[in-house]
Amino acid sequence: MQTFKSFRENRLRFILALTVLAVPFYAKAQAISAKNQPPWQESLAPAAKGTQVPVPKQIPRELRNQLSECADSLPFEKIAMDAYEIRNHKLKLVAVRARNACLCGATGNCEFWVYRVQRGKYEQILETGLVREFGFLNVTTNGLPDLVIWSHDSAQHYPGALWQFDGSVYQSRCGWEIVSTYEELPDHRWKLREEHVESNTCSGFDEKGKRLKSTN
Repeated sequence: MQTFKSFRENRLRFILALTVLAVPFYAKAQAISAKNQPPWQESLAPAAKGTQVPVPKQIPRELRNQLSECADSLPFEKIAMDAYEIRNHKLKLVAVRARNACLCGATGNCEFWVYRVQRGKYEQILETGLVREFGFLNVTTNGLPDLVIWSHDSAQHYPGALWQFDGSVYQSRCGWEIVSTYEELPDHRWKLREEHVESNTCSGFDEKGKRLKSTN
């Protein structure tokens, strides 16, 4: 009979192995040209986040009231965030994701904001939580790129959602879920057996990632 100690060790190995859940999809995202990718692949490419930049000073100032709940556990100045910039000659967006215990859950989902920068002013166009990863797409809606937001649900389930700009703010439009199965190897490591998309409510792609033919 397996001892509690060995069970706990195996469970720890399993959890550590599953922290690389997104890697297979990440690899696929780089292997296919962007125009042929479904959003759950394109959004995991390195370039989809944009360019990492220092957090603009205006953003923490604006969020000071929203982040006041963290003051008891962490000095405001030490609230950690990462910022990424999407920019071309027509637009500039800054995406900010928290990365500290106060603004993130135990599974790694964190608070997240997107700002549009116009004439030096930062306009918040998205505020949401439960964000593990994100990526902007090449497709635009109302002038701004579509956005995919990923949340960590469990080791086997990784839900994603497509957000589109409605002219004022980003709105969640549809979603899907990456479902993975694993097998335990003789050395007690875990190997990815298979992963696929389920519960896809986004039109344009089937659940195997193939682009659907237009009916127009």
